[in-house]
Amino acid sequence: MALPPFSHPKPSYVSASRNQRFVNGLIDGLVILGLAFLSNVLWGWGQLLWASAPLEGDASPTLVSGSLHPPAFLIGSWLVYYFGLEGLWGRTLGKLLTRTVVVAADGGRPTWGAVALRTLCRLVPLEAVTHVVSRDRQGLHDWASRTRVVRWQAPNQEITV
Repeated sequence: MALPPFSHPKPSYVSASRNQRFVNGLIDGLVILGLAFLSNVLWGWGQLLWASAPLEGDASPTLVSGSLHPPAFLIGSWLVYYFGLEGLWGRTLGKLLTRTVVVAADGGRPTWGAVALRTLCRLVPLEAVTHVVSRDRQGLHDWASRTRVVRWQAPNQEITV
């Protein structure tokens, strides 16, 4: 008599509340603004150091004024923050503090492609409003990437609905 194939019951996750999602966005937004400010300052210092560096010959360094604007630092920080943290750990600082995590539709870890799509969808104007109008608390970036933000459960905890 052959044994039946091993089947692992899929855990049922509890979606993150609207309040948790709001706090996630607030914390992550503040962190991203800080990263954008810091990168903008470091870029400026680098430009000043480059402009004051002595060069040989007739070449004189100039500031690259206008090459990068603050929105570039903000968008760059946004993309690196979400793609890097959600891709590596499924969590951002906001999700860590609110004990939530990003999972794929099947409850597993999201793929890098899903995280990339999720990150790019956040750049859609008024995308954050989609959480408010959605009955299941899922935004456009969740729907398009087939991911969810759920309450985090420790591996040894029983998952309840």
